[in-house]
Amino acid sequence: MHWHGGQERALAEVIDRLADAVDFHVVSGTLDDRLAERVRWHEIRGPRRPFALWYPWFWARATRVVRALDVDLVHTCGAVQGGRADVAMLSFSHHGYVHETGSWVPQGAHGARWAQFAVLRAMSLAAERWCYRPLRLRVLAPVSDRAAEEARRFHPGIGVEVIPNGVDLDRFVPDPTARDEVRGEMEVDAAPVCLFVGGDWERKGLPQLIAAVGRTRAPVELWVVGVGDVPRHRAMAEACGAADRVRFLGHRDDVERWFAAADVFCLPTEYETFSMVTYEAAACGLPLLATAVGGIEDLVVEGVSGWFVERTAESIAVRLDELASDPERRAAMGRAAAQAAQGFGWDVAAERTRALYDRLWSPR
Repeated sequence: MHWHGGQERALAEVIDRLADAVDFHVVSGTLDDRLAERVRWHEIRGPRRPFALWYPWFWARATRVVRALDVDLVHTCGAVQGGRADVAMLSFSHHGYVHETGSWVPQGAHGARWAQFAVLRAMSLAAERWCYRPLRLRVLAPVSDRAAEEARRFHPGIGVEVIPNGVDLDRFVPDPTARDEVRGEMEVDAAPVCLFVGGDWERKGLPQLIAAVGRTRAPVELWVVGVGDVPRHRAMAEACGAADRVRFLGHRDDVERWFAAADVFCLPTEYETFSMVTYEAAACGLPLLATAVGGIEDLVVEGVSGWFVERTAESIAVRLDELASDPERRAAMGRAAAQAAQGFGWDVAAERTRALYDRLWSPR
């Protein structure tokens, strides 16, 4: 339980806001120091790598621990334990992914990586089938309207309560000072900068974005924040003539400064249910170029706060060129995106979670 990643951060944010009113028992492999004094931690120890081993190990251990707890409600972070639960957060639907993409693995995955995805997908699909049944679960809590549609389609008979993820509206804001500092460090003056943030680069469309940068007429720079196969994607940039315009920055704890320094955010992802980084980019005042997937379609207003793009270099390049050549339009779209993000603070998610607890809770 920590402030990294997506679903882990979502639960950490909610628990942090509700811990004064709710006595939380946390069953997890890790726990952030900020929560150490606020919850009762039941640590699951075991082999963290490879994840294909850690997942069934955690499942088995967590099932035993949860069954032994004397609690009023059980709230799980997905299909991660085999006992009964009251609420399961649905931040990624493996059934939804396979249905939407027609594949078990992301485009571009090969060899050992393909096998790893296939094994994990098989386990995850089986776990969802086991956990998301009326006899096992009372309410699924998807993080977007699209995820709610998937919940009703693939797991009928269970209550559905949409509780969107949030964005830290104090941390993610337009910041002219950080913009000047970062662009100075990167030795970028007037060139428009497109930002990509995330891991799982094949699924989230980084290859298509790199190819798009190679096709742009404008001198667009691409900054990539996150961890992935850098040599492979650097070779892609070289092959399309964009090697000098694509920079791989690795993991950044100060990602908000990189949002502030960019001019547009692009995520041509294959599948999402919410995409927290897109909401963070919006809150920082960046126009958005993204595929019309779960969560993102609840945020982007076509032609107002950004544009929906296809997962093709051609589609992305056209919009990058339009924004690169029109600073006033970039600014107007960025303001609209920031305004749209204001309705998704973490306090809203915490309030909705507490209201759901109150409806489900009954004295023993």
